[in-house]
Amino acid sequence: SVAEFAEKEHGLKPSTTSRWMSINKEYSLDGYSMQLDPRYLGMNASQLTEMLGLPMEDRELVTPETPRADIRELKRLGKMPESTEGFEVIVRHFFEANPDTLGRLKHAIDCGAEEKDLIEIVSPSGNKAYRKDGNMIFLMESIVKFKRAGHSPEEVPYSELFAIAETIAEEKEGEAENEEPAAVAETGEEERKEEPEREPEAAQEASEAAVEGDGIAEGPVGGAEEGAGESQDGADQDDVGGNGDDGEDDETVEGDEAEAAEEVYADDSEQEAAPDEGQEEEHEGSVNPVDSSEIAPAQDPEEESRKKAAREAAMKDVREVCWKSIEKLMNDFNSRNTAEAVKQCRRTLNYLESLQRIEEEG
Repeated sequence: SVAEFAEKEHGLKPSTTSRWMSINKEYSLDGYSMQLDPRYLGMNASQLTEMLGLPMEDRELVTPETPRADIRELKRLGKMPESTEGFEVIVRHFFEANPDTLGRLKHAIDCGAEEKDLIEIVSPSGNKAYRKDGNMIFLMESIVKFKRAGHSPEEVPYSELFAIAETIAEEKEGEAENEEPAAVAETGEEERKEEPEREPEAAQEASEAAVEGDGIAEGPVGGAEEGAGESQDGADQDDVGGNGDDGEDDETVEGDEAEAAEEVYADDSEQEAAPDEGQEEEHEGSVNPVDSSEIAPAQDPEEESRKKAAREAAMKDVREVCWKSIEKLMNDFNSRNTAEAVKQCRRTLNYLESLQRIEEEG
């Protein structure tokens, strides 16, 4: 037989011989010749082999540039239930899977790019395929071909695909605009609510720990205007280096201890060194002197690190919102959409003012 001949003379397996005979029958001129049909010129053996199971109408979707993987996807599509979805559905799926392509395409459309340049963005190689469920599109050099499971291929102009893409991009921009003001307001509100509450709690805990532990009267804790001259136990102090609550003489702080004696304020930003030996700290008005031997408790490093990280994360989010708004403004300006650019300019200014308030309060 032919199979036995091919195996003995050329070392071909029967399955390979059968496949090559089918290729000759399907793709050669007149179904049995040494010449390939012109419709399949440029295709390699692996492509032709993969196409053997395709109906004749689906073979028109394959070009010499079509990867073998796309031909397999087309074969899988032929085994699926009939699809009733339209062209817009598969286009939306395509841009959801390729958001960067959508962004570049929308920018090019806004800048008035020609259709050939837009095609280059969505299909750089001139032959790109995408399948989702029972639908598949082929982005070719000048036309889009749409294939639904159970239906013949359809040709769709690129202009329709670009119109759908522009609609999708505008929808996403609208969603972003609705979310941005809420994000800015929410971030600013959180900054205003959370930070004032935490710091007094930290100061109060530090004061209680000092009173319960060593019995040493606390130095001023709080803002510069509130309680600046009062000790934590409410007792007045007469002289620098005077008597503490335990009735014993206080020792003068020297060397490293003098550098460690500080007044800790709730805003974590103002710290003053304790007076040197033999010096008295002068205060105005009714503010009493502070015992130089008192060492205020340090703030919890872990708590401070956590609050700092939270502030930085919040500021990063707000700046991202501002940057997106500025980008939208520039896109509107570059596309000569002056009316929309003016509206976006006002929005951008509002976002930046919100950012400024948060920075000042933070």
